[in-house]
Amino acid sequence: MQQLNSSFRDTVCGGYVFCHQDIIYRCINKSYKANYEHFIASGLYDKLVAENYIVSHCEINELTIFGLKDNDVYKVIKPTQLPYISYPYEWSFNQLKDAALLTLKILLESLKCDMILKDATAFNIQFYKGRPIFIDTLSFEKYNEGSVWQAYSQFCRHFLAPLALIAYCDYRMYNLSINFLDGIPLDYASKLLPLKTIFKAGGGLLMHLHLNSKIHQKAVKEDSGNHKQLHLKKQSLLNLIENLINTVSNIHYNTSKGQSNWNGYYSFTNYDKEAFHTKENLLLEFINKCDSKYKVVDLGANNGHFSRIVSHQYLESIIISSDMDYHAVDENYKLIQSDEKYKNIYPVITDLTNPAASIGWANTERDSFIERIKNSDITLALALIHHLTITNNVPFYKIAEFFVSFTKYLIIEWVPQDDSQTMKIIDEKLGDYSYYNIDNFEKAFLKYFSIIEKADIIHTRRTLYLMKRK
Repeated sequence: MQQLNSSFRDTVCGGYVFCHQDIIYRCINKSYKANYEHFIASGLYDKLVAENYIVSHCEINELTIFGLKDNDVYKVIKPTQLPYISYPYEWSFNQLKDAALLTLKILLESLKCDMILKDATAFNIQFYKGRPIFIDTLSFEKYNEGSVWQAYSQFCRHFLAPLALIAYCDYRMYNLSINFLDGIPLDYASKLLPLKTIFKAGGGLLMHLHLNSKIHQKAVKEDSGNHKQLHLKKQSLLNLIENLINTVSNIHYNTSKGQSNWNGYYSFTNYDKEAFHTKENLLLEFINKCDSKYKVVDLGANNGHFSRIVSHQYLESIIISSDMDYHAVDENYKLIQSDEKYKNIYPVITDLTNPAASIGWANTERDSFIERIKNSDITLALALIHHLTITNNVPFYKIAEFFVSFTKYLIIEWVPQDDSQTMKIIDEKLGDYSYYNIDNFEKAFLKYFSIIEKADIIHTRRTLYLMKRK
């Protein structure tokens, strides 16, 4: 039994998450017993599961198998096992927006059953089967009439502030979330946002962000150690939540029209229809030759076209569909939602030259992107090698070392120097790229992989490789 590093903060608040024989469980302490029993007896749990708002779980009756010696243990539950974990700083605008709205919907349902969310961190949300889902069973506590929502400011920091900054400043503001793990400070967000935002989102940003920031700053300055007990009628709390829902709903950012180097990439490549179709067929043929294909990682996936090709053919696989282009990832997410057969795709934003690191307490609280894609069965690196090698100056051997560290099979596309896309990059960078040739490419990769098969893509000078880790 090993407690997960990501759940240590829950220990003093009712329990923790642990792993036993590669299965995830949640331990519930006796201090949370009354809240848990009300959560179940009130029908709130059943309602949220029926709406696909929260992960379902089953209770484990035999606790001796876990070797738990803590007398404070009340119950152990086994939640739905999620195949992939992503973090808010890897989500696109519409992913974050949907996660925010789900949190508020759950809060409304909770109040109907005289419960409330004691926290509103974005880390309580994951994506499963193409939609956000709540994962923290211990976030619910009994609501006392007149109580305020203690997690109100946390919700604004985790959701409202980044959504507003992306929509009204710059999409790259999403990167702030990796530096502020408990949400972007409201005073900081208020300073960064343009003055016009006081009128945006139905005026909600003025109340929930700008004024909320001022009130919080004033409270900190005037705090003398005497904390007044605040009271808020339930109807006023419900009105606050409805206003938050309207505010979030009215924040819009059209990522399909965003300024992007690679959004819409497939509309201007040098593939004709026959070449593109050939590449799709070769990809599926190569995957079919792999003896394991459950966990597929598509790196440089753009808008996820080839992820969806794989998804449609291999319904039992999961596909982590990663790209550095914010707008392409958002388009990928919206396309996944539009069709049930793509629900096994997990879109995330990742810059391979600087992927999400292990961060948080002792640099272990949130796992790195590389740690989370380890033991992958198949990795796709389509139309990627020239970007890594020429654009980012990463030598072939470093790329090969990178891939072999986490995947069993590699399907990689060689893009030659005289390819039109490669020539564009070289024209912009200048320099001597004589080293960039297929012989040096194969030599570097053969140190770590065996080449099972390779095939030229018709009407192009590109080659698709199927490799297996030695």
